[in-house]
Amino acid sequence: MATATGPNSTADPDSTAGPLRRTPTRRIARWLSWVAVGTAVSIVVASIGLAGYFTWLERQIERVKLPAAAAPGQAARPDPAPGRALNVLLIGSDTREGLSAAELAEFATEDDGGGRRSDTIILLHLAADRSKSVLVSFPRDAFVTIPGHGVAKINSAFGKGRDKAAGALTVRGTVEDLTGIRIDHYIEVDFGGFLDVVAALGGVEVCLPRPARDPLSGLNLLAGKQTLRGTQALAFVRTRSIDSRSDFGRIDRQQQFLAAMLRKALSLDVLLNPVKLDRFLRTAVAAVSLDSELGLGTLRALAENLRGLDPAKVTFITAPVADASAFRGRQNGVELDDEAGAQLWQALRTDGPIPGAQAAEPDAPPLTVAPAGVRLRVLNGAGTPGLAGRAADALRGVGFRVRGVGDADASTYTTTVVRHGVERADSARTVAAAIPGSRTQIDATLGSTLEVVIGSDFSGVTPVAVAPQAPRTGIAPAPFETSTAAEDACA
Repeated sequence: MATATGPNSTADPDSTAGPLRRTPTRRIARWLSWVAVGTAVSIVVASIGLAGYFTWLERQIERVKLPAAAAPGQAARPDPAPGRALNVLLIGSDTREGLSAAELAEFATEDDGGGRRSDTIILLHLAADRSKSVLVSFPRDAFVTIPGHGVAKINSAFGKGRDKAAGALTVRGTVEDLTGIRIDHYIEVDFGGFLDVVAALGGVEVCLPRPARDPLSGLNLLAGKQTLRGTQALAFVRTRSIDSRSDFGRIDRQQQFLAAMLRKALSLDVLLNPVKLDRFLRTAVAAVSLDSELGLGTLRALAENLRGLDPAKVTFITAPVADASAFRGRQNGVELDDEAGAQLWQALRTDGPIPGAQAAEPDAPPLTVAPAGVRLRVLNGAGTPGLAGRAADALRGVGFRVRGVGDADASTYTTTVVRHGVERADSARTVAAAIPGSRTQIDATLGSTLEVVIGSDFSGVTPVAVAPQAPRTGIAPAPFETSTAAEDACA
């Protein structure tokens, strides 16, 4: 999408928080989307009743034996989840094992000398009644206490063990100590496995409202819908240079890719095509490592539960962050928000509603962000001279902070669109409420400033009322937002 050019253009003074410290560009990608492999296997398994076939598939899966006892240095494990609630630890390993020199060069990485890091760590919670699931991702540079090793970044926990099983046990103990949530099962997917599964699905479709190019990761995409494969799929979930939010912007894009990957794995195109389904299953089981207790019976039971799950009830959350540029010793990293985290962990421990989860309420929740707290760019999407300027003046008149006007990527918009980053959904609802007939749309490339594309239906703005804050009950509202697997940037 073109930015701020044409008859409505002015300088755009928008600014967002500075980027986090950049790690070397050749460092391997860390992906939330790896979890789609393990989840999709469970979902698809239930669609076929061929016991012998699945028994064979199960034998192809690498197993990691984890003891029921606590990890070394961990005082005790938390109590099990209530009822049938289930918590699964999902690990993305950055090992390059099995990749040829040509593949390492193609994907802009290098041999890591056999090192192991769990730079993608996700806690998957399945509700006891299987009506919803929550995936919580942990920033790779978050400072945590690793049992037996003291305070360090969470991505180093996996490498503290002498082998894969010991590393998995250390990560499990770290997450359990941090959250107070007992981990029931473990799934690991490596670098090559992610690429293989994307290929087996025939690629994954994403939508970009604007072109995205990053020479550091090799990303070179046009605006609009497109199917990503190979190097472009890797670059999309890897890039941290196309917005000012660095790793957190990358997490937004990874969540978008994971949601699209889940939709593709559940599509009739895959489920009803025996050749595609067989190729996907064979590739998926070769890509994952599971704990020894996560057997075929459990997988099939989970699949039956997950198959009918509404994507709107699959919620993505990033562990709440207090300081994205914290220092401990001589290391720059991320300080987690203990107070907000306590709310989230308590909700998961008790299988209760997630604070701020957009999918928790069937009706539209009250507006929580005042216009004065929302920054906008206003773009003319109808081609009417001066339309963006008039709309910007009207939005300023009801309290919004307009940071520039310009022309959109096209002049054929009939409906006004409010585009927002994954963490600005509440702000977007306030804007949409002020512009009757408008709709919201996720744009994973946006940071804290929203874009309003004015369509030909624009008829003015209306003042909006923000709900009064509830009285404090000992814990402040959580400073994090959520997204769901049902959200589609091009919907």
